[in-house]
Amino acid sequence: VGRNIADQMERRVAYRRAMRQAAQRAMQGGAEGIKIIVKGRISGSEIARVEKLMMGRVPLHTLRADIDYALAEAHTVMGQVGVKVWVYHGDILPPPPEEEEELETIEVTVQANGDDPEIVLDEDLQI
Repeated sequence: VGRNIADQMERRVAYRRAMRQAAQRAMQGGAEGIKIIVKGRISGSEIARVEKLMMGRVPLHTLRADIDYALAEAHTVMGQVGVKVWVYHGDILPPPPEEEEELETIEVTVQANGDDPEIVLDEDLQI
């Protein structure tokens, strides 16, 4: 996505149009959110600026979020323009826990009678 936007900027396509089209294609492709940042001398301006576009949601602080990140540079006549893209595909959920078999338990009770402790086993189980 980032390389596509950078290539279009090198071919002097309008940057807002390139960003919007790339974001819409990503959302139609199944992404839950996309964030695009373009920095530099956009459209040949004398002063560099930043343009941002967000669609959907991109939770950057969520550890289980499946987010792809890309950085691309467009080398234009006026200089370099950086393109950063974050694409959110949804959360990575842990697999459901498998059912574990219950093991037979042995109950042991210790009775202290002075200096000689006595161990009493449950009478139902055979060891």
